[in-house]
Order: sequence, then C-alpha cells, then structure tokens
Amino acid sequence: MITEINAAIQGTKVLKDFIGSHKELANYNELSSAVAEVNSKLIDAQHSILDYQASNKALIEKIAELEEKLSGKEKFDREISRYILHKLKSGMLVYRIKPEHEEMGEPHYICTQCANNGKISLFQMVLNGTRLVCDSCKKNVMTGWKPGIHKAS
Repeated sequence: MITEINAAIQGTKVLKDFIGSHKELANYNELSSAVAEVNSKLIDAQHSILDYQASNKALIEKIAELEEKLSGKEKFDREISRYILHKLKSGMLVYRIKPEHEEMGEPHYICTQCANNGKISLFQMVLNGTRLVCDSCKKNVMTGWKPGIHKAS
C-alpha cells in the first residue's frame, strides 16, 4: 500500500516537474498521457488501499473472535478446576465438585463428555439415584447405587 501511494506521489512530482520544465509543450498528447498515467497510478493506489482496508477489517474481526474463544476457554478452565475426576461404584467416570467448592452440602457431578467439548453440564439424579442424566447431551450414567442401601458415593 505504501509503495503504491509513494509511486502515485512520485508520478505527480514527475508530472509537475515535466510541466514546469516544458511550459511550452509542442504536443498536448504528451501532457494528456502523463496525466492519464498519474491517474492510473492513483486509481491503483486507491484499489490497494481498499484491499488493505478489507483485509484489516477481516483481521480485526478474526482477532475479536479469537479473543472471545480465549475468554470462554479461560472461563471453562477456571470452572473445571473446581472439579475432580471421580469413579462411581458402577465404574463410570464423572467429574465431582471438590469438597472445598461444595455449596449445596451434597456433591454434584458434571458430564465428562460435555467437559471434553468445553462445556460444563450438570448431571441430574434419576430413578432414586441409580442413574445420572446429563442436562445437555442426555448421557446416562449408572451410579452403582442400589435403592435400600445407604447411599455413599
């Protein structure tokens, strides 16, 4: 872009010098040709500027998109650090909230499949606590707990 602009400026200077040194042109066509060449260089410079502006806009949008993704990733990393991988009695793996982060008094679990996709999604206990069902992906996990037996997960 700078090169094209400099070329246009230099072309204008050459034209000025040319006209200044040949005040009495014998041929009008030479002047017209020089002016046309300068106009052509200016038009090329304008096209280059427009191309660079479009590229700049696309890069700014991409940067904003990447910053948003990074912010989401950082938020996910902060949230997932509150959980630890836990093996249920059934042998299934889930993420369990660390005891120091429990707010409800009882542990809760999040889906490993959703966590692998960068999403925090809680499991809901169903069927008297024998299963966990993900709110988001509907994954079913057997807890290994049997009704009538003291629940200790």
